[in-house]
Amino acid sequence: MKIIRKRLVSLILAILLAIPMTFLCDMDVLATDVISEEEKMSDGYASANKEYSCSDSFKVANNNTLVKVAISTTYEVKGSVSIAYKEAEDNPYLLKFETKSGNVFDAEGEGKPLIYCVKTIVLDKGEYTINIQFDQTTSYNLYMVRCAGISEKKLEVVEGFTSQFEVTDSIAAKIEWRSNNKIIADVDENGVVTGKYPGTTDIVLTGRTEGGAELFSYTCKIKVISNVFKASKLTVSDIKDTGNDIGADVYNMYYNKKGHLVMKLAIANASKKLVKRITNVKFKARDNAGKVIGIYKIKSMDIKVPSGKSKTFTIKIKKKDLKIKKANLVGGSMTGSQFTAVTV
Repeated sequence: MKIIRKRLVSLILAILLAIPMTFLCDMDVLATDVISEEEKMSDGYASANKEYSCSDSFKVANNNTLVKVAISTTYEVKGSVSIAYKEAEDNPYLLKFETKSGNVFDAEGEGKPLIYCVKTIVLDKGEYTINIQFDQTTSYNLYMVRCAGISEKKLEVVEGFTSQFEVTDSIAAKIEWRSNNKIIADVDENGVVTGKYPGTTDIVLTGRTEGGAELFSYTCKIKVISNVFKASKLTVSDIKDTGNDIGADVYNMYYNKKGHLVMKLAIANASKKLVKRITNVKFKARDNAGKVIGIYKIKSMDIKVPSGKSKTFTIKIKKKDLKIKKANLVGGSMTGSQFTAVTV
């Protein structure tokens, strides 16, 4: 049995799929009067026998497509709908939900269609299989509509910086944005997300008609990470592998409350002598784009690192000496390391 009419198959091959996570039970909420035939992937009734699995396949042409899926029936039944990659080895479900029973008759006792559930999902380019099964014989409608393309399924934002969430080819007249936790992240009317405090939250986008009816909704997971540079801490073994006796490198840097750039310096001594101090020290701190944030320089620094040991030290570049007062440190680097070791 074909659950998607043949006249729509060619259309499905060229349409991107994507679906937000929401439950609806009112036909008006689907706003079918404002959805063009080009957006409709399926909109017609069919019949299914009791406990018989109906299936069909379709293709998605592009990544990150948002599609709404709805199931309505003429009888009070229970059932399930699933979408999965076609011919995948483990065939994992990308969408799976069950209809919920309810009163499908109006006050006069006449039957009418009931939207059992509506869900949305974001699908990438590929070929898929969709299956429907009910606990009794019924007429049903599988309603599928392409809603929009989205730039990201989830976002990672650095604390104090922004990231753009874009919606393209939307069927909605307007898009609304909302943050579930403005302490962690906020979003403006253009979908620009600002990371405020490390943690996770959701950004909800809602597409509406000119009259305000909801067409679709999607929840994007947001992770705000600390604006900190982290790298592997230098060890004696690392120095031996390079063939050198003494090494120094910054493995951590961050801004403190006063705006100074604080750096954690590891010095490893693979020589057979005590490193008493290092002189003519110079380190260049760079941001994630490779731009120089600041340069740390000092003529002499007492350290006392025994043979075969490594030690860590805290150094900093004062705010007034920084070339960039607020830089993205995640993915940054420390280059141009220079020093002379004094051993005894």
